[in-house]
Amino acid sequence: TWLGLHWPLPAERLRQVQLVSGLIAAWGGAWFIWMQVLNAKQVATSGYWVNWSQQVFVFGAGLAVIAMLALRGNPDAGKNHPATTPDPPPSRIKISWSWLGWLGAASLQFYLLHPIVMRLTNGPRIVNVLKKLPGAPLFAWMITLVGTFAVVWLLHLLNVEKVLFGRASPPLPRSTSSRGIEGS
Repeated sequence: TWLGLHWPLPAERLRQVQLVSGLIAAWGGAWFIWMQVLNAKQVATSGYWVNWSQQVFVFGAGLAVIAMLALRGNPDAGKNHPATTPDPPPSRIKISWSWLGWLGAASLQFYLLHPIVMRLTNGPRIVNVLKKLPGAPLFAWMITLVGTFAVVWLLHLLNVEKVLFGRASPPLPRSTSSRGIEGS
């Protein structure tokens, strides 16, 4: 978020970065989906290329988000050197109080806890139920996502994040109506 808000590029260049990185993300995502379809059809695929497709998607999507934040969070982005450009007024940027900001601040907890949730939900009963459902990978992903969120939220409420992870996430947002960045 900080990089996006202080990126020293003119707005027209940021739009170009956003477009190109969005196209890279779309290409990487399509490539990854294609590899997964081949996997589902039992066609042999190389894990090397599956990993590359994920990396291309994540790189493009991350760069596109940073450029979007630079354009929307700070309309004057890049006009001055970032060291001399003051932070935008808090009335324009509410990222730290939005759910997106909270999820970003708690990303370490999500990263460290999701393998545990995946392992706990990988029992034979759950797997047998999932195998009978259409779209089993989607359900498995949702179980992991919701389960991990529930564990992170519970640890936040118990106030043990500082002990377990070395840092605490900010307070949970009070309003779910916040859109993160005003006017976007």
